[in-house]
Amino acid sequence: MGCYHSKASEPKAVAGSGNASAAPTLLEVRDPEVGKHTRDFLGDVPEKTLFTTSTSSSGNYDSWINVRVSTLPEEGGPAQSNDLKCIVDSGNNCICFTDKDIFGLKQGADSIWTAAKPYIVMHQTSLDAWNRDAVIVKGPLVYGGGDPDPERLNVLTVEAEFYVTKEVPQTHPENNFGIAPYISPADSKYPERPKSAFHFTNYRYASIQLAPEGSGAKSKLQLGNSESLMAGCMWFDATHTYKGGNSLLVKSFKFDHDGSGWDVDKSWSADEEACNAEMDTGGGPIIVDNKTGLFIGAVSNAMPIGWDVDSKTDVFLNGIIEIELWDKVSSQSFKYRLENLPKQPSQQLAPCMIVVQPPETLNCRGVNVGGLSFLYIDMIMDLEQKRLGLRQKP
Repeated sequence: MGCYHSKASEPKAVAGSGNASAAPTLLEVRDPEVGKHTRDFLGDVPEKTLFTTSTSSSGNYDSWINVRVSTLPEEGGPAQSNDLKCIVDSGNNCICFTDKDIFGLKQGADSIWTAAKPYIVMHQTSLDAWNRDAVIVKGPLVYGGGDPDPERLNVLTVEAEFYVTKEVPQTHPENNFGIAPYISPADSKYPERPKSAFHFTNYRYASIQLAPEGSGAKSKLQLGNSESLMAGCMWFDATHTYKGGNSLLVKSFKFDHDGSGWDVDKSWSADEEACNAEMDTGGGPIIVDNKTGLFIGAVSNAMPIGWDVDSKTDVFLNGIIEIELWDKVSSQSFKYRLENLPKQPSQQLAPCMIVVQPPETLNCRGVNVGGLSFLYIDMIMDLEQKRLGLRQKP
């Protein structure tokens, strides 16, 4: 999405008062509560569970994680902490914050941006994952806590690099916790994009296990250094797909709008140019680029999704969906089924499960499985080898 340029042309890192070498270290600014978790990011680490919010159709099937930011006042005194809600997004590969005031970001008369200690502005001019003017900042973040974990029993402190937009965006003003391990192409005009949120944790594997609202289960991200972190999954190579690291290929796609039989029943052989499937927890419902030809002539039978309610070109569908995924390398494939979500008494139409967009308008080159799919499946990412493991919900 964004573009990048070399670090050589950037000014030196700038902190709130003084230069980068004068900025406090992570351990110096942590409050006593966070100090308990030193072992969680130094050396070989035990498994860690971070709790996130439950998902719902009214909430665009998104799950949110709490991230704590702590700054030191210029006049001295204890650190001031702010908790920020961030979308858990396996369709994005970096952290993006949209409120510069939280970090004390200011632009001086010399046009240089500075941040409150202990944060350091590493790059003055950049574009974030949505091509918005931003700076790249480095400093401590604490993952976890908030509404899903109010007692803060499962938090993790890291020293991270991330985007902060220079203004609050008009579109997508939410903070984004990008966890995908793919690498974005470099561009000589802008600095290299910061790494994903999990890159800074010292863990190799990360599992995503989301739970629907009202189920009694908790949504969670689990981190560890063994495949056994999530048992019973099928593993696939995600290195050769679009973006390389968070996508697979669609082997078959079926859709039935009313229970009378498959309206769409399409399969791809190993010899055909396959349809890409982005495994995107931040995608909302399933999104289909109609370049695939799956929904030619389809007519809406579901409520428009919130962010797309005024669209004159998109089609909103509800029904039974069956998706089969693979990587063309493995002999196995992974198939899962989504039952149609019922219309609620307060709704005129059933909830949207698929958004069909005009050809060449979707950034994933085929299908985005969306956060909706994660009500039915769990996923584990091998952050080093860029493999994906999938299993049906227990």
